[in-house]
Amino acid sequence: MKMTAGFGVLTNSTAEAIELVSFASPTFQSVSLHITKEVDGVSGMRELESLALQPGETVEMMPGGYHLMLMGPMQSMAPGNQVLIQMTSAAGQTYEFEVSVENR
Repeated sequence: MKMTAGFGVLTNSTAEAIELVSFASPTFQSVSLHITKEVDGVSGMRELESLALQPGETVEMMPGGYHLMLMGPMQSMAPGNQVLIQMTSAAGQTYEFEVSVENR
């Protein structure tokens, strides 16, 4: 496996907008934000530079929508393993999430 995808739910529970601009993981060589959209009947994926969340807004990262592309795993992945994902805002705040590896 040279790449995999990351899914989950992000909620901005603060009173301020948050713009996520950087994505990383010590377990992968690179992490980037993507969205899958259908244009003229053809589904395609493109990389996004950022994701803005307004106060109280929730974004679900799922197949066929927003998701993280996790490239170049630096260790073997198996269901149940924990992976640390780091997201940094334009304001410099870092958010960390530990997620479980699943087969889909």
